[in-house]
Amino acid sequence: MTKPRRHFCRALALATALLLPAPARPQAEPPGAAATALVAARLDDVTGMPLYLRLYRAHLPAAAHVAYEGASMLIYDLSGPATLEFEGGPTQPLAAGAGAFFAPGQGVTIRASPSGPAELLLFLLTARPNQRRPLFDRPATIRELFRTPEPLPGLQDGPYDFSLERVTLPAATAAAPAYARSGAALDYVLAGEAAMTAEGKTESIAAEAPLFERFGWFHQLGNAGSAPLVLLQANLSQEGVPAVHLGAGK
Repeated sequence: MTKPRRHFCRALALATALLLPAPARPQAEPPGAAATALVAARLDDVTGMPLYLRLYRAHLPAAAHVAYEGASMLIYDLSGPATLEFEGGPTQPLAAGAGAFFAPGQGVTIRASPSGPAELLLFLLTARPNQRRPLFDRPATIRELFRTPEPLPGLQDGPYDFSLERVTLPAATAAAPAYARSGAALDYVLAGEAAMTAEGKTESIAAEAPLFERFGWFHQLGNAGSAPLVLLQANLSQEGVPAVHLGAGK
């Protein structure tokens, strides 16, 4: 993202892992679900231009490093420790299972450990409908997993929370009441198999697959499998507004 565009989104923290309170919301997960907040950032404005969500998976070889400077990004370490070096700021370790936030236009160098490669998930909030160049240069390899085809609808004036959390549903968990996002969420199934019900149809979503929860879409989430379901959720919701609205569905 170019410097003139920085005004629409500013992080409260220079570096990462800004520990803001989790966005307010009614109970949308089934009983017994456990949510772990990983990182949250405050975006001053999300209406200056159309915004899109994208999800990438990156592989960084052992001892390799790449530089990033662009749109707002939530990063999650799937495996292999890494180090984040922020331009003009601190250096921070990134362990497997941890997350961090990159502010728009902020220069960051990501270094994989000499002991092994790092596997990363990258949740990007960007004003560019198409990514014409790779997010990272070589030796990193990048694979796009999902992109919203249209700009995110329903965004309002004022600050928004951009957060990442890990949600675990025990085995054989019945679906929660139907709910819809007040903003949007882009999920990734870390383990298990999700049962997503909407408009009278239930779809199974296997591990390593994305799930987009768009604005105003009523649906239900459950786990009919014999193993725990673990979801990674990147949520965008208006500050002070519940992230989800409960309803009877459609």
